[in-house]
Amino acid sequence: MTTNKANGWSLLIGAVGGIGGWFIIAAVFGLWSAETRLQEVEALSNNYDLAKILMPLLFLGFVVLIYGWQSVARTLAGDGALVDLARFLLIPGLVISTAGEAVHLAAAADGASVQPMIAIYEGLDLIASFMMFVALGLIAVLALRKNAGTKLQQVFMAILTVGTIVGIVMCLVDYNSDLIMISWLSMLVASVGVGIQSIRDNS
Repeated sequence: MTTNKANGWSLLIGAVGGIGGWFIIAAVFGLWSAETRLQEVEALSNNYDLAKILMPLLFLGFVVLIYGWQSVARTLAGDGALVDLARFLLIPGLVISTAGEAVHLAAAADGASVQPMIAIYEGLDLIASFMMFVALGLIAVLALRKNAGTKLQQVFMAILTVGTIVGIVMCLVDYNSDLIMISWLSMLVASVGVGIQSIRDNS
């Protein structure tokens, strides 16, 4: 698994800007304390003017992050169909996730039709997350199977493997469970770790 410095920066910036940025916004806007999706939308609505500026920036972060993982997957090209499947799932996963967040933001702007929008958002978010977890899980497992990358990168891939397995299970069982945070945290840690290691190895 040989990634260049640009790919390393993509993983690092994408993870911090996309996933880390969402964690920060959720904390500042009070989304973590919301007990229902409706309360979550209300909290977002209270900060709508700022949210409509920050949400597109989060999207850009996720685009950069997905580019970074696409680059990692390309280094595992010898695994054929499974790598192709992982790379394929990342793209619609990103698109569906973006559509879901657009609906999420629209629900915050228009309380009149908020319940149908929440249902649509939850469905899109679930599908996108499942695709992302499967794709990144495949990449991590294939990297470990090939013994690709440095020992430290393999540790991060192992963390990502565990996190994505938890995510896949939660998507199928109870997506609203707090355990889903394990998956996103593992994705953040693995992306930052592999990214920094790639930057250092190519300096």
